[in-house]
Amino acid sequence: MKEIKHFIFDWQGVLEIRGKINKEIFTWIRENKISASVLTNCPGVEDSLFLTISHPGNIKKIKPNEEAFLIHLRKINFKPEEVVFIDDNPINTDAARRVGLESLRYINNEIFFKEIENEFRYSSPNNRS
Repeated sequence: MKEIKHFIFDWQGVLEIRGKINKEIFTWIRENKISASVLTNCPGVEDSLFLTISHPGNIKKIKPNEEAFLIHLRKINFKPEEVVFIDDNPINTDAARRVGLESLRYINNEIFFKEIENEFRYSSPNNRS
């Protein structure tokens, strides 16, 4: 089981599906005090729940450009091996793997939570060395 200290989410297709907020994931982040950020190709996304939100308007790159992931990692100050990236697009999850991130393709909440439970152990970033 891999230890993870931070989750990077895509916005459209994971945190927002067909124009509706994915309340189950937002609740999970909030209730479990999950360290999370957003890397999205949708400009103008804002939410105070997240450590930071990177989008083309503030990093000048889009996924699957590997530089977008590297810029975001510098912003959040985590090592690639401490992070899992979640996106519904396999092109983006493949790009994340190329820069050393663990990566999950989002299908639905049931599969997401099973994969998180079975493959990763979350460790609060307050325990960082």
